[in-house]
Amino acid sequence: MRASLGALCALLIFAPVLAGEHPEHPKATPAPAAEATPATGAAALEGKTFTGELGKAGAAKGDPDTLTFDKGAFLSAACVPFGFSGTPYEVSEGHGATTFTAKATNAKGETMEWKGSLRGDALQATAVHKTASGETETYWFKGKATGAPKAAEAPKSEHPEHPKK
Repeated sequence: MRASLGALCALLIFAPVLAGEHPEHPKATPAPAAEATPATGAAALEGKTFTGELGKAGAAKGDPDTLTFDKGAFLSAACVPFGFSGTPYEVSEGHGATTFTAKATNAKGETMEWKGSLRGDALQATAVHKTASGETETYWFKGKATGAPKAAEAPKSEHPEHPKK
């Protein structure tokens, strides 16, 4: 009985060593690989800023503009001097793109009706400006996401002989 008790104790003490583990710090079970999936729906736009050009339809060159999607509101920085402010936006998914619509109105009764699509980090949109008298003019926007969040770093092990993976 004493021999089998001694063998059992020895097995419990040395089993982790034989398995390649430190008794106080067992091997970490590797976490499943995180798949890098792009954000979809409202998450693809919310909190994002896109810098690019806004130009009249038919024009090859436009003026600088920044489109912002923040806290459920859409804003074109180029439209602010004309009395437009943040306005709610709607998002949908389809055909490999995230699309959005937004309609801003200023104090003069003018509207800017936006429609756009996001593919990767590129955003393209059109905006129809309608004056209070009903005249319309169409604009285009082409831009890229700015200030993308940094990828999270893997935690570092406190023991170099047991690196975390």
